[in-house]
Amino acid sequence: MIPINDSMTRAAALFGALLLFLCGFGWYLSMGLWNFPTRAGFQYLAEDAGFQAVYATEPGPHALSFDFTDPKELEGQSLYRSSQGSITVTRVDNITDTTCRIWFRADGSLGRSGGVLVSACLPQLGKNGGSTLLSSLLAEPQEVYHAYFSNYDADLREQGNHFAVTVFCEQAPSKSQSEVSLVFSDLQMVTFEKG
Repeated sequence: MIPINDSMTRAAALFGALLLFLCGFGWYLSMGLWNFPTRAGFQYLAEDAGFQAVYATEPGPHALSFDFTDPKELEGQSLYRSSQGSITVTRVDNITDTTCRIWFRADGSLGRSGGVLVSACLPQLGKNGGSTLLSSLLAEPQEVYHAYFSNYDADLREQGNHFAVTVFCEQAPSKSQSEVSLVFSDLQMVTFEKG
């Protein structure tokens, strides 16, 4: 039997404490608590004074075409997709013979040093706070269809934001005029960089 002395007990206690510290630190890193995207994403970036928002446009045009007699076919389709993110149709509602509302979800890309979000509708942060940047929008053929932003609560959420567009015509389109294209001349882009 090996005799146990005070130095062995202290060494074992120190080793145990070190092991607990390393396990806890490993958990801290694995949970991403050191990294903002896992906590609140774009919402965090917009509120953190350590990041600045830089605005630009993503050139277009960007378009979606659909049959006005069945606008639900748009659900799941992408308006925009790149390494910087995507804009996808999440649902179509308020459907009548002469109108429909199309909901979009914009998802951006996040990293340790910031993030990029491309959307047709963005809040302008900072000194111009309270204003909203909207992309130019039209429906074609223009002599039959019209389009406008019907919901532009552009608040930034964890992965991006949401917006809605309503497409309408003065009277129910005939079968030969039921094809419509929703065209955004460009899209809005915000890049969050460490300030």
